[in-house]
Amino acid sequence: MKKIYIFNIFVTLILHIIIPICIYLIFGFQYEYAPVKEQYVYMAAIILAGVLLVSAILIVVFSRNKRNITLQNLYDSKLLGGNTIEIIFIFTLFINIIKIIQTGNFDSILNGAGNGSIIAYLQLFFDIRVVYFCVLIKSYRAKSFGKIFLWSILYVGISLMYSSRSGILWMVFFNAWIVLGVEISSRMKKNILLIICLAVGISPFLFAYSTNSRATERQSAQYMAHKIVARISYDEIAGIELEQYMENKYQKEIFQEKYGLINQLEQCINSIMPGDLFESDVQPNQYWRAVFVGWSLQGCQEHYMSMTSMLPMYLIMKYGFFYGITISILVIVGIYFLISKIKEPVVSSFLAGVIFYTFFQFFDWCYHFRDMFCFVLTFLMIRCLGILTNKIKIRSFRLGRACV
Repeated sequence: MKKIYIFNIFVTLILHIIIPICIYLIFGFQYEYAPVKEQYVYMAAIILAGVLLVSAILIVVFSRNKRNITLQNLYDSKLLGGNTIEIIFIFTLFINIIKIIQTGNFDSILNGAGNGSIIAYLQLFFDIRVVYFCVLIKSYRAKSFGKIFLWSILYVGISLMYSSRSGILWMVFFNAWIVLGVEISSRMKKNILLIICLAVGISPFLFAYSTNSRATERQSAQYMAHKIVARISYDEIAGIELEQYMENKYQKEIFQEKYGLINQLEQCINSIMPGDLFESDVQPNQYWRAVFVGWSLQGCQEHYMSMTSMLPMYLIMKYGFFYGITISILVIVGIYFLISKIKEPVVSSFLAGVIFYTFFQFFDWCYHFRDMFCFVLTFLMIRCLGILTNKIKIRSFRLGRACV
């Protein structure tokens, strides 16, 4: 688990901070989201990199968790018994296909079409990321390279049907986390690394495909290259926030209202209620453009344009540089130690991968609360269905003996 968490910290540092900065230095900086002075982009990159490096050092120094998850640990897992998880994965694919047919094109999905349907409710109990990770890790336990490849192709296929540009990234991450966190043979590691390298190689083309499927016309290669850099970069968005915070240009009232703890708590409660206990609102991240780019509140509510606001920048804007940076480090380290207390190997390895990566780069309490709510419901559903199928097998066996 420790290797997974540290791996994510360094992937975030290299992929989302260092590589974009190098591209800016070589080819020049071109903003995507809002005009920003370059010095603030570089200053933000230094802050983000510093938070990540200090957090990694503290975890390495103070953590005593050096034990990898073994195949025996996976055999003992109560989430991977029988063929239940494979059936659940197929069912999850099925309800996602129905959701795609029900909602139509990408714009309809973003505008919330089908959110109040039975299928949308079922998706709370069958989060495809959790189910894919579980079926994947069971295939690792069985040392079945063919099944690993099959489940991965199906997962990426569903993400492309959603016009999602992150499906291939999550597929790479899930496999990388398992290779790092589970003791498996060197031969299987080589095969999986081959899949990962292949997936990384085709990821720009899948990104272009998903982007074109959203647009009304084909985009040029130069445009795609710029989009990819903007998509992976945390530096530009953090630089915009830093500049407007230091020069007091951002809409402070909207930020305090929409990103305030009270509003976020109310929307978290609304997200798990059949109706709305409090005044209904979209997630705070959708108001990023109202805070920093000058959009109207109505425009943010009507158009899904959520933005990634990194954890350190959010806390700096709330509490200033010293407390914001200090709290960021404590939160990152604290999350690691909390997850390390979880005994179930499948759950701990999944959360070690997903929680940090999403929490750092997409800070919004409502977003993460809904994620955790779906994760808990899905893990409980997998466990309950596993118990149910085991009881059915036992009863069938007894019935068979009675007939004999």
